[in-house]
This record gives sequence, structure tokens and C-alpha cells, in this order.
Amino acid sequence: MLIALDMDGTLLNAEGEISNENKEAILQAQRLGHIVIIATGRSYMDAERQLRLADLECPVVSLNGAVITLAE
Repeated sequence: MLIALDMDGTLLNAEGEISNENKEAILQAQRLGHIVIIATGRSYMDAERQLRLADLECPVVSLNGAVITLAE
């Protein structure tokens, strides 16, 4: 299963961060074998920064689909 998450208004909390609850939900989905991607209008650098701060690895579809970057 593929799970695509937007950042603003979905993944990020009011402080603009990935909450611990969202982080744990992503990790649980990944443990179950699901692919979790971030789909955002933001740049890859903005999305990757938030993922790094939360210690998460996910593929990113950024700039409204113009750039696709796979997690390493």
C-alpha cells in the first residue's frame, strides 16, 4: 500500500513540525510494509529538513509533482 501525505495542514502541527504521534504512525506503517511518501508543494529541501528533524526517511514528491526524490 502507498500512503501519500501532504505537509501543510496534514502532517505538520501548528508549530510547523512533525508531531511524535505522526512520526510513530509513519514508522508503524513502514514496519507493516507500506510505502509512505510526502507529497508537497514545498521544495525538496524544506520537506527533507522536516523529515530529518523527525528522524524519518520517506520518498518525497515536491514542487507539486515536479521533483521526485527517493529516500536513501
